This record gives sequence, structure tokens and C-alpha cells, in this order.
Amino acid sequence: MFSEDPYVKISGDRIILGNRNLEFIFDSDGGGIMEILNMQTNLQYLVHEYVEATGGGPIFSLTFLEEKSTFNAYPLRLEGFRFNKDWKEASLALKYYVRGAEVTCQIRIPREGELSYWRISIENGSGLDIVEVTFPLLLGLRIGRNHEDDTLVRPNRYGEKIPNPVENPFRPVIRYLGSASMMWMDLYDQVGGLYLASYDRSLIMTDLEASSISNFKALKMSLKKYVYIPSGRSWRSELYVVGVHLGDWHWAADQYRRWAESWMEKPDPPKWLLESDGFLEKNLKEEPRLSFKDLPAIYERAEEISLNYIVISGQMVGEGCCDRFYYPDPLLGSMDDLKRGIEEIHRRGGHITFYMNGQAFDPRYPRLPEKYDGKMPEDIQIPSWEEFKEYAVTRYDGSLVGQYPIEEYPFSEGRREQFGYPYRFYIMCPSCKGWRDYLKDWFLRYVRDYRADGVMIDQIAADDAKYCFNFRHGHEHHGCWTQGYCQMLKEMLHEGKRLSADFCLGWIEGFGDAYGQYAHSHLTHGVQALFAGEKGGSWAQYPHPEVCRYTFPEYITFDGGALSNGSVEMRKSIINGIFLLGSRFNVYYDEILASNEYAEYVKCAVRLRRKIKPWLRNAIFRDTIGLVKTPNGVSAKIFISEHGILVTLDDEREEKKSFTLQINLNEYSFREIEEVTQHTLESTRRLRFHLDDGYLTIHVEGLNEPFPLSAITVKAKN
Repeated sequence: MFSEDPYVKISGDRIILGNRNLEFIFDSDGGGIMEILNMQTNLQYLVHEYVEATGGGPIFSLTFLEEKSTFNAYPLRLEGFRFNKDWKEASLALKYYVRGAEVTCQIRIPREGELSYWRISIENGSGLDIVEVTFPLLLGLRIGRNHEDDTLVRPNRYGEKIPNPVENPFRPVIRYLGSASMMWMDLYDQVGGLYLASYDRSLIMTDLEASSISNFKALKMSLKKYVYIPSGRSWRSELYVVGVHLGDWHWAADQYRRWAESWMEKPDPPKWLLESDGFLEKNLKEEPRLSFKDLPAIYERAEEISLNYIVISGQMVGEGCCDRFYYPDPLLGSMDDLKRGIEEIHRRGGHITFYMNGQAFDPRYPRLPEKYDGKMPEDIQIPSWEEFKEYAVTRYDGSLVGQYPIEEYPFSEGRREQFGYPYRFYIMCPSCKGWRDYLKDWFLRYVRDYRADGVMIDQIAADDAKYCFNFRHGHEHHGCWTQGYCQMLKEMLHEGKRLSADFCLGWIEGFGDAYGQYAHSHLTHGVQALFAGEKGGSWAQYPHPEVCRYTFPEYITFDGGALSNGSVEMRKSIINGIFLLGSRFNVYYDEILASNEYAEYVKCAVRLRRKIKPWLRNAIFRDTIGLVKTPNGVSAKIFISEHGILVTLDDEREEKKSFTLQINLNEYSFREIEEVTQHTLESTRRLRFHLDDGYLTIHVEGLNEPFPLSAITVKAKN
């Protein structure tokens, strides 16, 4: 430990790099990492026994491609190093050779702050292509001496918070941008934490890897980039970040948001979507089966629960909700029926968007089910697999990537033969212009020709991203999945805004930081997963939707979804959770139709949300930061706005007695309070409060009504 700030020094066989907040120690012989130290708390983040047993773990690995299969290679020794220091920062460059490839890892630590900046550069002098680069690779991680109180937060779709990740099972890899919605993870306990992130503006496909090293009660955490470095070529990464903090994952989210805000564009949704409280969704081909003539009736159901937005799936040619040829199904009615239905919804002040899938195509096209024989207009061209197989995602071995095995997705009666393809659909490459143009063409038809308000695009921010090794598609790297979809969304947004000021791009399913620059909203399913688990189709084993909601609070999120086996009480709990987070409601037509009790409950939640909308409209979600105390059975979330503070409440106690709510205003910029108001479904009343040394104590009156949701507004003095 050295007093200079920053510093880089040699001590025996150790290279030491740090500042007053964090320190790294590397082995000068093998080049492995020996220590990660949080200097603020003197807390060690690498397990001593692991370091002793291994001599320090390597900080990177390379994946080589040989005869259509891959293998990993690790550095065995450090070939050399150099360091530099001035008053602004200290830096260290470590040089290695791996199977003839020259690798330089650079780590910089500024004079101030808790972050270090890492970069890897590769000159591929081997005779093989490098196709994956894992860096930083951090092995043997644990916060302090006890692994049981460690928690891993990561952006698994809407967010995930994994207690004791050394012992609890979880999926070890999530992939950006898809199953991973952002490029950061955080491991923490009550007194310290480690932040790992990729600050990659090029948006290369990235695996966020975490797994248990169980015999040492430790973790592996790493980031893997899918970059193509042919033999004789070089590649230099964008920045990675390793940081330390005092034990709150919100700090890590703040760092990532700050980086994203430095370059990502802000979304610009239409005004009607900003004001929206939710949507009613209907699959026209699910019982009760409906037609285009029924669109106004579906909208009437939305109006009955105080919503003015409907989402329609199953409108296209095919047998289910989600087929991949988007011509409006002639068996559901005429084109005039469709247009008149949309026009009537607009006449009533409503809005309607339609379903598209963003990532897969049916190899049986242009053949359709027999029921469409003679039903398709002659001027409508049915897409052909002969063309689209050229757009398909291709693996290293040349095989295609299927979606939904046939045995799990049986065909209905009357389906044409399957041509020997073992999958229902095949994944297309979004960096391929032909695929993007196909989706964009249908999007334009719905908005320009049918006068819909927009389209929602399924799966692109929910399913795993896929690499594509077919460079005829025009991408530089095989990990260009996110760039392709960003390009498509950007083009759609430009065309849509040109057609209509009310145009709505999205939702997109899932959550995606880069996609949110262009998509107007996200359907996350996070609260649904929290209460329904596998019944709700949960992607994350330990759902924590606050992760994405907090990191990008300005993104519009819808939550909810279909629950074929869920009880009314479970559905109510999901509605409560959505209200609590300030998200918007995704409710299903069939479930509203099946239960008057549930329909009335949704209507009440929408009414209350509208009541606090002047506060909620521009509020920033702050989760529980500054929230000191709530009684058992009462959940609360904090938002800040130009007016002051908004607190949403869900009181699940059997006897809803009065209680005190305490907020640490030192976390915010408000120092004087003018008034505090409680908003329930049936009443609005002022509350008593007092302020002492920056702590606001509110005397919350008990609810004299059965509805458990309420809100408190804290108006700050100007």
C-alpha cells in the first residue's frame, strides 16, 4: 500500500497499481492478477486460497477457430510490462504471447475516483483466426471473507439480483443485447462491491459471464466479445471498467447510466404514449377468436378499464399469434374491415399497434396452410425461403440457428409438409440489409397504408443475441447483432416520424439500452416474473425489475402479460407491483373478459395512476434510495420530480394502521418542505410531517378502504 496518489510500483515479484480508492496487484512473472483491494474499506476482493493455489488467475483468454470448431487459449507467462505515472493518472501495460498472437492489456487508474479503465489490443500473428476475446477475466472473486452475504446484480432482461451466487444456481451466461439488456454486472455485500462493465460504443455482442468456483467459495466474472481477428490482422478494444464501491448496487447503475448518457441518444416518444397508462392486448386467433370487424369492440373493453391503447397480435397470415408473413389474414376479414376498425378507434381518441417478430423466418414459405388456397390477392408476394435462407444467421460450422424444435411446436391440421427442417423458424441476421428491408417494408405498410399507430417488435431485446459468421451479409464482426437492429430501428423511426407525429415504434419485447434510443417503449415482464415465476414465463431465476427501471428511468416500460394458470389474486399482485415501479399496465383481453373482479381492480389501479400523473409524468425512479423505514407488509418506492418527491405505496397488511415513513432528504436536493399529501383511490388528504437534520418523518394515516395502493407527494419549497 502506497501513499502516493495515483501510483504504480514494483515490489519484489509484484506490480502494484492504484490510487486512494482501489488497488490491483499483478504477478510480474506469470502476469496473473493477485489482489483487488478496496482501499476505502481495506476489503480484499480475491480469495487468498485461490490465488495461492493458482499463482493468480489470467486476466484474459482468446478463442481460436480451427476447422469449424473453437478452442480457448490462456496466457502462460508475462513477456514484459511498462508503466507510466503523472499527476492525472497511473497506467500499466502488460504484454503476453498466446499461440503466436501478441496481446497487450492496459489498465489506467485516474488520480481521483473508484474506477479503473482497461483495454486489450491484439496482433494476431498465429496461423488461426481469433473469434472471441474474454477480457477482463476475474477469477476467485469474493467480497470480504464471507461468500454467503454476497449478491450478484446483472441485467438479465429486466434485471436480476442473485443472493449468494457461489451456492445458488443460476444461468452462467447472458448475452448483450438480448438476454443481457446492458453491459454491466455488480457483486456486493453490505460493506463493499465490485463493478464490471464494458464501455463499448460499437455495441459488439458481449457475453456477461459469471459462475461459481465452488471449491474456493468464489466467483468467476468476465466479459466476452465476439470479434473477428483473422490471422495477420489486429484489433483494439474499446474501454472496459472495473470499479469498487461501498456496497450498494445503485452506485454501479449510476456509473453505467453516466457513461450511456454521454453518447446515447434520448428517446422521443409521441405525446399520447407518454400519457398512456397501459394497453389491452388481444391475440385474434386465441379464444374467443375475433376478426378485424371486432377491433372497435376490443377497444371498448380497453375503455371500460380506463385505457385508450390496444395491441393486436395474430393479425397476420398463419395459425397463431406470431407467424412471420405479416399480410393481414384474409380469413379474419377484408382489408376494408381492418382499415375501418383502425379508423373507428382513432375517431374515439384511441391508439392501436400490431405485432411483428424481429428475428425469425419460416422456412416453409412461400407455401401456406391449405386453408389459404385461393384466398391470397394475386398482387401480394409471399416471401420465399430460397431468398431468405441467404439472410440466415450462420454458425462457425456453417449450420443455421433454429427456433422452436418441431416436436415442441406441432403443426395444426392442414399444414403443408415440413421439408425436413427440424425447427419451426430460423433466425435471421439483422446486419443483413435484406432482412431489415423485409421488416421495414411491412412496418411501413401498417403505418402508411393501414393507418395503424405503429408496430411492436417481439423478442429482439428478450431472446439471446446470436453471432453470424456469414460475412457476405456485410458485417465486419460476427458479433454485430445489436448494430444491425439499431440500424433497423433508426430507419423505422425516421420513416415513421415522417409519416405521422403520433407514430409509435414499439414496444420492443424485453429491455435494451441501445435499442431504447429509437424504440419508444419496452415490454419487460419483470414484475410478472417476480410474482408468477415460471407461470409467467420468467427468464430470470431471481427477477429484480428495479435494475433496468433504475438504470434507465426515462425509458417507458410496460409490464404484465398473459397468465393462463394464474389466479386473480396473483394478477392483482402483478398490477400492484407495476404501479409501485411507476411502469404501465399490460393486461390481456381474455383475462379481463374472464373476471369482472380483475377488470375492476385494473380499472382502480389506472384511476389512481391517473390521479398522481402530474407528479409521475416526469418523475425519475429512485427505487428505495433515501427510504429509511417502512413497516412490515408495506412496500414503497421513491421518485423525484420538479415538484419534489413522490412515494408509491402498496400496503398488504390485514389491518392497515397508521405508520411513520422516514425519508433521508440528504440524498436529494430538497431542504425545505411545503406540504405532504396522501392520495388514495377514494380520498386526498394532507399529512402531518416534521423535518429534523435532513430527515423527513411523515405520519401516514391508515387506509380506510380495501384497495392497497396509494401514493404520497412531498412538495418542496421553491
